[in-house]
Formats: sequence, C-alpha cells, structure tokens
Amino acid sequence: MTRLLARTAAYAALPLAVLAAWWYLTRGGESLYFPPPGAVFARFRENWLFALVPEHVVPSLARMFSGLLLSVAVGVALGVALGMSDLAHRAAKPWLTLLRSVPGPVVVVTFLVLFGTGSAGKVLMIAFVSVFPVLLNTIDGVRAAEPVLLDVAASYRLSRWERVTRIVLPGALPRISVGVRTSVALAFIVMIVSEYFGGSDGVGYFTRDSASGFAIPDMWSGMLLLGLLGIAVNVLVALAQRRALRWYAGARAAARS
Repeated sequence: MTRLLARTAAYAALPLAVLAAWWYLTRGGESLYFPPPGAVFARFRENWLFALVPEHVVPSLARMFSGLLLSVAVGVALGVALGMSDLAHRAAKPWLTLLRSVPGPVVVVTFLVLFGTGSAGKVLMIAFVSVFPVLLNTIDGVRAAEPVLLDVAASYRLSRWERVTRIVLPGALPRISVGVRTSVALAFIVMIVSEYFGGSDGVGYFTRDSASGFAIPDMWSGMLLLGLLGIAVNVLVALAQRRALRWYAGARAAARS
C-alpha cells in the first residue's frame, strides 16, 4: 500500500506542479493566449463531456485505430515474408530505407494530394507512416528465430505455415510488440497532423479551427483532450501487450531463477 501511494504521488507530482505554475502565471487573466486553468476546464467540460465526442473524438479514434490495424496486418505479413527469405530481404532493404526516410511533411502533402481530405486518405496516411516500426521489428524477430527449433520443425516435416505459426511468429512476438508500441505513437501523431492540415472533423481539426477563430480556451481544451487521449491509448496498448506477452515474461523469470 505504501509503495502504491508513493508511486501515485511520483506520477502526480509533475502534473500538479505544472497546474500550479499555470494557475500562478495566469491568475490575473489578462493574456488572450494563455487563459487561466478555470476557463480551460470550463470549456473542456462543455466541449468534451459528450457534447462534441461523436462529432470529433469518435472519427479521430476510428481513423487512428483503422490505420494502426492496417499497418500491423501489413507489417507482420510482409515482415514474415521478407524475414524468411534472404533474397527478398536484400532486394527490399534499399526500398524500405528510402521509404522510411521520407520526411513527414512530404508524406502529409503527398497523401492529401493523392487521396484528398477524406477519411480514407487519412487512414492510408496513418498506415503508411506507422507500418515501418512493425515491419522492421517483424523482420528482425523472424530472422532471429532459433535455428535448432527450425531444424526440429524440418525433421518433423512441418509445413511452412506450421513453422510460421508455431515457431517463427511466437518467437518474433516480443519484437513485434515493441514495433507496435512505436507505431501507436506515430499513428496518434499522424492522426492529429492529418486533421490539422486537411479535414472537417476530428480533434486536430477542432483545435486548429478554434485557434483560427481566436477561441483560445477551446483550443487549449482540445490540446488537453489530445494529451489525455494519448495517455489513455498508451495505457491500453501497454495493458494489451502485457497480457499478450505473459508467457514471455514468465519464461524470462524462469530462466533467471
């Protein structure tokens, strides 16, 4: 219990300090661009406690998770194929290096030109940017498969599909999960940027529209919501990762003991 309280206090210390400094610096309420916390929290309550959730929050999260799921599916499938073939990996490596090095603003502009400002273009943009961590980690995980296990699988004449599903993918899953965690952060960032520069709904669009209309408390409420959504998404993914890799944590603990 004491450790839990200490950990909670450590996590809450910095946000409380920031909130106190924010209140102190804006207590006069004279700045147009830095309203006091009370004004922002009032707009947050009016905007985001169900009022604008269907209009902006739901589309944002739907696009982000759609792009993320697409990137995971493509990244794992392509990563397994490239990881199990030395020739394919050598042929694809220069192209992967080129594509993942494309600057973010170029990606945003290119996808907006090619696919417009609709949801489909944003989903594809999110998937394109977030696929590379999953893909590269899958390739590394597949290529690091235990040769002894693969020899045993060959001696038992397991099919290629059985080798992939029973040996290769389970062994690569810890590295794939690391790629997914990175892809979640990228998907969230691209979701905001795509809505900010081209869109008619979403939290990113709301924040930009509020700033353009000098509705500064609304803008800050959108930024606060984005921060809270980022924390919530990260926590959910971490919990899912921990649950999916319980066997891996148990195996490592058994190996250390």
